[in-house]
Parts: sequence; C-alpha cells; structure tokens
Amino acid sequence: MDVLALLAGIVGGALSGLVPGLHNNTLTAALMVSGLPAAFLVVVVIALAASHQIFEFIPAIFLGVPDSETVVSVLPGHRLLLMGKGLLALRLVAASCLFALVISVAALPLVAAFLPAAYAALEPWMFWVLLVAVGALLWTERKPKLIAAACLVFGLSGALGALVLAVPFVTDPLLPALSGLFAISAALLAMSGRVKIPPQQTADIDIKLRAFGPYILLGCILGAVVGLLPGLGVAQAAVLALIFVPVLSAQFLALVASISISNLVYGFAALATIGKARSGAAVAVRDLLGTIDPSTLAFIIGIIVVSIAVSIVFLLLLARPMLRAISTVDPLKLNAAVLLFLTALIWTLTGLVGLGIAGIAAAIGILPPLLGIRRTHGMGVILMPALIYFAGATSAFLAAVMG
Repeated sequence: MDVLALLAGIVGGALSGLVPGLHNNTLTAALMVSGLPAAFLVVVVIALAASHQIFEFIPAIFLGVPDSETVVSVLPGHRLLLMGKGLLALRLVAASCLFALVISVAALPLVAAFLPAAYAALEPWMFWVLLVAVGALLWTERKPKLIAAACLVFGLSGALGALVLAVPFVTDPLLPALSGLFAISAALLAMSGRVKIPPQQTADIDIKLRAFGPYILLGCILGAVVGLLPGLGVAQAAVLALIFVPVLSAQFLALVASISISNLVYGFAALATIGKARSGAAVAVRDLLGTIDPSTLAFIIGIIVVSIAVSIVFLLLLARPMLRAISTVDPLKLNAAVLLFLTALIWTLTGLVGLGIAGIAAAIGILPPLLGIRRTHGMGVILMPALIYFAGATSAFLAAVMG
C-alpha cells in the first residue's frame, strides 16, 4: 500500500468533509483527470471516500450545514451542540463509525455472498421497489398536510434533478443542485436567526454502547440494503428506519453514522459482486481497475479500515479545539462566510448556469423547514431520475424536455 497515497487521500477526505458544499466526488473527479498513475489514484480515491465519511459530520453538527448524506444528522447533532453536548455528539459519531466498521467487515463475506442473488431477484422489480421506498419516505410525515408538503418538495426537487441530469447544462449538475438544496438553504436559514451556541461541556463523556448497539447494528443492515438500491442513500435509509424504530436524538446520530460506514464498505462489495457502482468513488475505482476480484476487494477494505481508523483519531484530537473555537464565533458571520464560499465554489466549477441551478435548488431547499417537514425529501433530485430510468421513460422524458 502506498503510504503517500493513503495520507493524501485522508487529507483530501478531511478537506472535502470539513468544507461545506465540497463533496468528495468533486475531488475524485478532479483526481481522475490529473494524469497520476492508476495504482496511486486507486489508493487516494478510496482513502478520500473513507476519510470523508468521518469528517463530514463536523460541519453538520457544528454549523448545521450538511451535505446530501448527513442532512438527517443535522437535527440530532446540532441539537446536542445547542444543549452544550457537542463533544458527546462527536464522540458518539466516532464510536458508532468504529463499531460499524468492525461489524461490517466481519459480516462482509456473508453479505458479499448474498448480494448477487438479492440483486437478481430485485432488478426486474426495481422501479416498484424504489416507488414503495419513496412512498414510505413520504409517509413518515404521518399527517396528511405534511405528506402533501413532502410530495410538493419531492416533486419540485425531482423535476429539477431530472432536468439537470437529462440536459447537459453543466459538467457536474449535482454539485450546484445538492449544494443549493441542502448547504446553501441551511446557511440562508441560519443567517435569518441569531441562535447563539452555548459553552460546551468538555469533561470526559462516557458513551454506553449498550444503549446504542442496536442502532449501530440496524445501521449496518440498512447500509447493506442501500447498496442494492440505486438512488437511495444514507439519509433515506435513516429516515425509513423511523417507520419501525422510535429514535431519540443521540441514537439517531449513531444510526446515521453507522449507515454511512456500512454503506461505504458494502458499496464496494456491490461493485465486486454485482458490478454496480453506487458512489463516485466506486465509479472511479471501476474505471481504474476494471473487474474487482476477491483479492482486490480485500485490498480496498484494508485501505478503508486504515483510513477510517486514522480519521477517527484525528477527529477526536480536533474535537476540543474546534468546540472552543466554534463557541466564540458569531453564527451570522460564520454562515455568511459559508455562503460566500459555496457561491465562489459553484461559480468556479460550473459558471453562471450552475449558480442559476443552485439558486433554484436553494429556493426549494428552504421549503422543508418552513413547511415543518424533513429536508430529506429534497433527495427527490436523485430519486426521481432513478424512477424515470427504471420505468423505461428516459427517452420519453428527453423528448418532452427537448420539445
């Protein structure tokens, strides 16, 4: 294993995780056209994806500015921060990720053997499976008025996603779309209030895994399920779990963290066993290596284990200094800086058209908090195109859009 490549990937994942709106897929895409040797790139890409899973929780908890995967962690994580328990939130994320990694790797041979048969059984029914999953996601709002509001947000974000993915407005349309739906809208809403972050408890905090173990195990199972279904991600899996499990704030955070890690592990297992790439990192590895055999999968898992372990250590080392710093920053100025950065990033990478997409997406992303529904319904931006594809209606949609 190339140590330099491993460290570069971990640093890159920390950068993409800590900087709001900067997804690891963006850095991966840049690396793929860098001209670096394939063997070096493989290690960097995998380590980057693994490290990102850890560090992406920091802005979600501290700033309330998530990406598409950590959007559901904002409420419990940010609530703990506002209760003075930000350190607990970070340590809980670290512990959950570590134990989810152990469970996922231990169960990998069984899951890898099960995936091909499961996917073969599901593939002819994928449209209906996704449709039922979307229906269940909307149904979690319970009340008719809220379900109607969720349908509105899902429909608007879905129409935006279907349009920008069907018509090549910009090279990476999901960057401005997802940034607008989640990060920019969150920053705008945060700037409209004057919530002050209270002093944080810095005493040693004991996390009783007996209370969180069932949620971590459930997260590992859901991570494997997500690997089978295109368009569904960590956020959707966590919200769907609410149908069956009454989840409290801290437990929900543990659930999201464990889904994130198991989804990473089993995503590469899906690539090796059924040839389906469910993430930007998996797509890049497939392009670089082609067929993934068992020994290559073992090598990939080894990189993931080392990268996550190192990232967790750095996360815990950074926790106290970051908590002290965040308590002294004016939230208005902080979110204004985040907003300016996101605007500059989108302008640089996608131009004026990208800013237009981000603006439309942000207008949609502001709706869920105002309507009292979950922000995960904005993931219609990915789910709707998947539904159109599996319905066999892509050509008809393109003909309708292009006139």
